[in-house]
Amino acid sequence: LKLQLQEVETRIKDSNREFARLLLARRLLEAAIARWESKSQPEVYRMAGRFLSLMTEGRWTSVSPTAEGDLQVTNDLMQTCNVLQLSLGTCQQLYLAMRIALLIVADNVGASVPVLADDILVNFDAKRRAGAAKALAELGRHRQVIVMTCHQEVVSALRAADPAATCLQL
Repeated sequence: LKLQLQEVETRIKDSNREFARLLLARRLLEAAIARWESKSQPEVYRMAGRFLSLMTEGRWTSVSPTAEGDLQVTNDLMQTCNVLQLSLGTCQQLYLAMRIALLIVADNVGASVPVLADDILVNFDAKRRAGAAKALAELGRHRQVIVMTCHQEVVSALRAADPAATCLQL
């Protein structure tokens, strides 16, 4: 029984040490997230608003978080609405704007990994496709962007946004 008691006490000590390490790691992660949110998050929302405005020809002008952590957007008439009130196309443009903004702001994360996009502009009308292509061209100045498509209108929009872009046909 003494031997079993020692084994249990040893496991308890080991578990307590592991628990303490996990608590410390959690606190460090929470602190890092809080620093990122206070430093980078406002820039991500500001930049996403700029990209969304570019994609929607100024119809939607800013992106911000709600108190619950959801996204909300403001239009050119200063009306704010949540994502559920947006059309599917505008929702897709909002999320594309957020992804591009995050990739630019987080320039030290995965910078050597190319951004792959497969037909992400195909559901946009011509004007919004042109704006989205400009946003992708701006991302291309920070990271390698590879867009795959079989739609000539997407290729044309991307070439108009960045005449120096390389086009490969397979």
